[in-house]
Amino acid sequence: MWTGAPKPITGRIEIDGKIKRFMGEEGADEIMEQVSVELSLTATKYTFGDDKIRLTLKFITPFLLDDPKIAFRPLSYITLRAESLDGKEHRIKIRLAFSEKAVYDEGKKLTWAGTLPYPDLKIGYIGRLIQKSLTTAGDKKEIDWGWLYLAGDSDIFVARDSARGIKSKANGARKYKKALVSEKSGAALPGRALEYALTVAYDDIHSINYFGSYKKGYWTTAYFDIVDCLREDAARREEIIARAEALDEETEERITREFGKKLLCSSGGRLPADDSVFQGRGRRRRATLYFEKYLRGRGAGRPRSLVFRLAAVFDKSARARKRDAGARF
Repeated sequence: MWTGAPKPITGRIEIDGKIKRFMGEEGADEIMEQVSVELSLTATKYTFGDDKIRLTLKFITPFLLDDPKIAFRPLSYITLRAESLDGKEHRIKIRLAFSEKAVYDEGKKLTWAGTLPYPDLKIGYIGRLIQKSLTTAGDKKEIDWGWLYLAGDSDIFVARDSARGIKSKANGARKYKKALVSEKSGAALPGRALEYALTVAYDDIHSINYFGSYKKGYWTTAYFDIVDCLREDAARREEIIARAEALDEETEERITREFGKKLLCSSGGRLPADDSVFQGRGRRRRATLYFEKYLRGRGAGRPRSLVFRLAAVFDKSARARKRDAGARF
């Protein structure tokens, strides 16, 4: 969290009955060593390993600007892959736990969590019991509303939070009560890895208070609700991840061609957590896309926002898109 507030995610892997921790501060005493980290336009890839198993985690945000329906969904992916390094079969169990602290600020709040009974997709959720969107103001504020969702190819359930090292300001307890958990068991065989993907989503209910008018995220123009979005995503996840990887390769190739082997590292066009995309009405009474940039200026003045019209980015004719496709990067 950019404010410095803890939003714990713990990760551990069990290899033939022996548990090791690869993410977070709790969950196991023994740590699986991080071997490398790689950055690209849409993803960050972490590699961990020991003498038996190589574990790869990839965090992907498919910010595909040529497809705003996909780009502005509040979804990201985590892909996990465990492969045998010693040529032997190993029994594997991977566990990721998202603390309830992700859905509120400051001290302990009452939360509600559970799973949804869809036969075609496993979905878990967690959020505050009482939702109050956009009710606080000021700098260094965490989100205090909305719902965190987890969906994917694993067992998903609600469990006791393992982030016990965090102290609640509300009651002094050294733990939070709930965590949204993904757990996957299987075998890592020589030449055949255990691999799967998760979708992490956050429904913030309302994205901004725009001059007294509460605005929903742009993604709500394409989906009935977040569950509708998750169910469609389940059918297209592999395709979207492949598109994001292709964009990464194309971008790296263009930057390398332009600047040589010394690659530039930037934000990659991702929206910071405190910026928003929403839909309003332009002067011609047509649907218009806006991007709000939140300014954290110094001094006694209150934080301000600048709003930019983005319609020109997407409202292009077929001829203009064809011309731009041949333009130099």
